[in-house]
Amino acid sequence: MMSIVFSSLLFIQIFFCYTKPYDEYYPAIQALKENRITSIIKHVLTLSELSVKLLKSLLFVLAVLLLFALSNIDTNFTWENMIVLFLTFGQAFFIEYLVHWKWCKFDLSFDSVVKYFACGFLLTTPMAIAFEAIISTIASLLIMMLASTNIFSRSAHFFHS
Repeated sequence: MMSIVFSSLLFIQIFFCYTKPYDEYYPAIQALKENRITSIIKHVLTLSELSVKLLKSLLFVLAVLLLFALSNIDTNFTWENMIVLFLTFGQAFFIEYLVHWKWCKFDLSFDSVVKYFACGFLLTTPMAIAFEAIISTIASLLIMMLASTNIFSRSAHFFHS
C-alpha cells in the first residue's frame, strides 16, 4: 500500500516538475523524428515548458554573472573568470552538438538533451565540489600524518647518534 502511495506521489511530482504532460508535447517531437526534419528551429519550437524554463534560466544566470564580471561588485569574479565560464559551457555545448545534433539527432529528442544536460550540471557540480572537499581533506590529513612521522623519525635518529 505504501509503495502505491509513494509511486502516485512521485507521478504527481513528475508532472508538476514537467508542467506539461508528456503526451501533449511528444507528438510534435515524434513527427520531427518520423519526417527526419533537420531544422534546428523546428526542434527548438517543440521544446517542453520545462526545457524552455531551463534554457531561460541558463541565459538569466549567465547575464547576471556577466554583469558581475563587468562591474566591480565582487573583485574576485573578474572578466577572466567569465571567459573561463563561457569556454566551459562552450566546450560542453560543442560536445553536445557533435554527439547529439551532428550524429544522433533522431535518436534522442532535443528536449531530452536539454533536460539531461541541465540535470547533469545541477546534480554533478555540487557532488564534484563535495567529493573534492572530502578527498582534499583526507589527502591533507595523510600528508600531515606522513610529514609528522617523517619529522619525528629524523629527530629521533638525530638524538640517538
